[in-house]
Amino acid sequence: MAPVTGGYRAEERSDYGLFNQDGTARQVAQAIKDTIPLFKKNRPEPNFWITVDLDRHPYDAFKFYGDRYVRAIRKGKVPGIKILTTGKR
Repeated sequence: MAPVTGGYRAEERSDYGLFNQDGTARQVAQAIKDTIPLFKKNRPEPNFWITVDLDRHPYDAFKFYGDRYVRAIRKGKVPGIKILTTGKR
C-alpha cells in the first residue's frame, strides 16, 4: 500500500489518508489491516474466467472488462481474472 498521508485535500474535498503527516498510522490503516483476512477466508474458487489484455487496455481495462465481471456476478458466477500476457491470475 502506498503511503497516503492525512490532511485536507481541496481538490478531493476529503481528509482521507492512511497515515498522519508525521508517518504514524491513522485508525483507518488499522481497520484496513484488520479487514484483509476477511477477504481471504472462505474465498470460493472462480468458475468463470475473464482474460484481460493489459497491453491493449493498460489504462482503461475496467471500461472494457468491467461489464463482463458484473454480469458474471449477477448470474451467480465467481469470476476470476487472467492477464493475457502472463496467463496468471
